[in-house]
Amino acid sequence: MGKLSIIIPCYNVSSTIEKCLSSLLLLNKQDLELICIDDGSKDDTLDILKKYEKLDNRIIVLCQENAGQAVARNQGLNVATGKFITFVDSDDYIDHHLYNAMLKNINQSPDFDMLIFGYEILSKDGQSLEVRVDKKLGDCQDFVMKFLEDEGDFIGGYSWNKMFKKAILAENCFFDMKFEDIPFVFNQIMSSNKITYYPVPIYKYIQHPNSTVRTFNRKNLLDRIKALVMVNEVVKSNKKYDALLIKYNLLYLLKAYRLNQLCLGDQEVDKEINDRMPRKQVLTNPLITTRLKIKYLLYKFNLLKYAIRVNNRVKE
Repeated sequence: MGKLSIIIPCYNVSSTIEKCLSSLLLLNKQDLELICIDDGSKDDTLDILKKYEKLDNRIIVLCQENAGQAVARNQGLNVATGKFITFVDSDDYIDHHLYNAMLKNINQSPDFDMLIFGYEILSKDGQSLEVRVDKKLGDCQDFVMKFLEDEGDFIGGYSWNKMFKKAILAENCFFDMKFEDIPFVFNQIMSSNKITYYPVPIYKYIQHPNSTVRTFNRKNLLDRIKALVMVNEVVKSNKKYDALLIKYNLLYLLKAYRLNQLCLGDQEVDKEINDRMPRKQVLTNPLITTRLKIKYLLYKFNLLKYAIRVNNRVKE
């Protein structure tokens, strides 16, 4: 299949990076490069990276002033020499047995533009919370529809359970924002001619209570909406996805609205949500459930915020 480049942004991960790198170094593949980008860490991360760089010539360590994950990934892309590219977050790891088996399998037919594989969500103490695989995916259109159907939760919102042919990636293709994975992955899905799916939970994602996607502030929520706008720009010209796109937008924006009501109460975020909320064909859309239509009506008549607060108090 040719050389594989694995890009690993690192920031203050001295407690997890060794487990991450150790799992990757157990891969049998020799034409492999692990590109580790230290994003201005203030702990011992860089020292650990340099130690591993001396131990294995497949490791390349780069440094930058703190600029964020998207900038680090772009720097990795710009120096990567592999035919294929994949990403690993520095606080996660892989099952090297399953990954080696996947590499052996796809080596027989490496003619894909994009490969997607399953993953397992683990708690910080290693407890399995959920395994996400899907055996019903087929052609590229299936992946577009799956992305829009589940708000990107399984396919779209992550770059780390995917492998990309470098030839289809543009330079600096990660946008400097939170949730940069969403438009990045969707762009690659839409531009791929062949997508392969490997239904095995190879990637081990550690769920942290203070991770980017679980920390809600004004910038994060506005970036979530910005990511949605980017997805719309890519797909809006394709009329066959109209009904599904309306449902996707509605689910996505109602989730952002709920987070804002519970965590921030920011009026500017509310305005951004309102400006993007679907206006037409919501109530007649056959893909939208009755329950979701009721939520939309509650939102439209400014009653949903009270329902959200009451429901949250009941849960507490």
